Amino acid sequence: MPSLSRGDFELYETQAILRYLDRVIPGPSFTSEDSCAEARLNQLCGITDWYVMPQITMGIAFDRLVAPMIGLPIDEARIAASIPLAKVCVAEIARLLGDKPFLAGDTLGVDRANECTPELPKYNPRKAGC
Repeated sequence: MPSLSRGDFELYETQAILRYLDRVIPGPSFTSEDSCAEARLNQLCGITDWYVMPQITMGIAFDRLVAPMIGLPIDEARIAASIPLAKVCVAEIARLLGDKPFLAGDTLGVDRANECTPELPKYNPRKAGC
């Protein structure tokens, strides 16, 4: 889990960190000035949080990739149950993309990421409560 510390202020969760950095780093915004593009970005963040994460990341990728690396059994039943829902997620994201090069706007929008690289948030399991 990514986290960010700035003085006494500590923050975790990717969306919260990116929105915070978007406000405090001078220069062009990470997000589009176009309200429809920003709304689409928020919609895709919601799809990712509520559908992609549980169905694809936890339902398939964890069991296929992470479980074997940490000595856990692969839960084939969970994977099988997740696949139909994962297909719905991917199909909806593909529908929203259409023939556009990017999901939310005409540009990548994270071209400012290099401005943040000197102090990238570091994962600290003790601070994350693990």
